[in-house]
Amino acid sequence: MTYKLYWRKGSASFVAEAALAMTGAKYELIEIPDRNDQRSPEFRAINPAGKIPVLITPEGQIVFETMAILLTLDEWHKGANLLPAPKTNERATSLQWLAFLATSSYSSALRFYYPERFTADQSPAAVDAVKVKSVTDSNTDFAILNDTIRGPFLLGDTMTITDVYLAMIADWHEPAMEIAAIQTLKSAMLQNPAIKAAWDNHEYTP
Repeated sequence: MTYKLYWRKGSASFVAEAALAMTGAKYELIEIPDRNDQRSPEFRAINPAGKIPVLITPEGQIVFETMAILLTLDEWHKGANLLPAPKTNERATSLQWLAFLATSSYSSALRFYYPERFTADQSPAAVDAVKVKSVTDSNTDFAILNDTIRGPFLLGDTMTITDVYLAMIADWHEPAMEIAAIQTLKSAMLQNPAIKAAWDNHEYTP
């Protein structure tokens, strides 16, 4: 029984691939290298929103939205310890920061790389203003996260998929990688061979 993951290099599909690798489950990677392919009728039949990543479970269930994929894999592969055990303070903390990263930090990254999507005014000044504000918001997010990391990971010695998500977003925001605590977190995370393989597959910063 094999999972299928629709992905593209350098995208948020990295964290979904890393989660799959951590579970030890068999999976097939289906690359969508061209964004135009995401708008095709064939792909929209899989994900009407036309976004990646998309996970198809061995049973044929389609799951899209990165956070939903991570929570699904955590529920179905408890032994992989993607997240702490249910009904614990550690799980609540991990979910809190996972949601923070998925909504606030990821949104800021999108506004930096695709500022034209976030303004009806397509003048250079308006587009640049979106980009500048995204940098300010990302800096604020990572200052908050810096104060939160217990070291080397968010929870201390225990790595969760939230740390993997954090490292991915940090790699997209150069100032974040100048923060010592985040450098340490990334280094510790990459000691995991499964995550390192997914990281290299996406050609992120060594």
